[in-house]
Amino acid sequence: MTHVSAVGDGIHFVTPAIYRQAAVSFSWHGHVGHDFAGSVHPNPEANNMSFEPEKTRREFLEQALRQDPDNTFARYGLALELAKTEPSAAWDHFDYLLTHHPEYSATYFQAGAFLIKQGRTDEARKVIANGVEVTGRQGKQHAQAELQAALDDLNDR
Repeated sequence: MTHVSAVGDGIHFVTPAIYRQAAVSFSWHGHVGHDFAGSVHPNPEANNMSFEPEKTRREFLEQALRQDPDNTFARYGLALELAKTEPSAAWDHFDYLLTHHPEYSATYFQAGAFLIKQGRTDEARKVIANGVEVTGRQGKQHAQAELQAALDDLNDR
């Protein structure tokens, strides 16, 4: 089973087969409008163990979702990853989060930005406006301000 955990400013994906061999960290800067980047960090205690081939960020996220389809962070990360190459699949993940996990506030900014890039401005406006409401109820002032600025920019177009 893949374990996904947030530690400080990093997100760690660890599978049992590589638990003693490597941990993959994806740092996220904490702002709803930012992507995260990944890197592999070998475990120095695994000197006499052989490494499995490195998995891509997408493979780790897909594995995490196979094991826990309700894993919001893995689904969010996979949506961001797929947005680059498979927009239809990316939207499926964003839509799932918006429908099944409306409290997962990071989704609103990225889903809105994704919709804007797809030329779906009216849908983007609705998603971002919903995000402003959700983050307001949650008391997430910084996220709410970012979403409001995006909404204002979109309304000025």
